[in-house]
Amino acid sequence: RGLRRVSAGSADDAVSILGRGLARRHVAATAMNGRSSRSHTLVYIYLPCGSTVLFADLAGSERLERTGSEG
Repeated sequence: RGLRRVSAGSADDAVSILGRGLARRHVAATAMNGRSSRSHTLVYIYLPCGSTVLFADLAGSERLERTGSEG
């Protein structure tokens, strides 16, 4: 759910696409972090040379009992 595949024609396009994705992330304050990620974000970048780069932001990485978060 929420998965999108977007092509970038330049480095500037790629930065713009990443910015739009960043704006869609769900964040909330916890006792440990003022802007804790509440959703998973995975970004795969496929390069013309055949290589792949993966960026992952995984929600809930803090210890639940220490964050005071719910839900």
